[in-house]
Amino acid sequence: MAKPNFQQFGPYCLNVTPEILPDVSINEIKGTWKPAIIDTKTKGTQTYTFTPDADQCALSVKIEIEVSDEIKPVFVALGPFCVNSDAH
Repeated sequence: MAKPNFQQFGPYCLNVTPEILPDVSINEIKGTWKPAIIDTKTKGTQTYTFTPDADQCALSVKIEIEVSDEIKPVFVALGPFCVNSDAH
């Protein structure tokens, strides 16, 4: 039996719009996902199961998708600078 292959999904930040889960794997196996849509409203790792259609000679696959808090960058303050001086 063949194993469906998929690109990696995520990680995602909370509340972003994720891509749609494909109904055909990279190696041409057709099937459905449960849950059918990636949920980014809840932080954590969620498991999604791809089940091949009955006429496919393939195995089900479970993948984990991570959703985390938005990362906010922190910078060191710069300046003040004088007009026409070199900023180092």
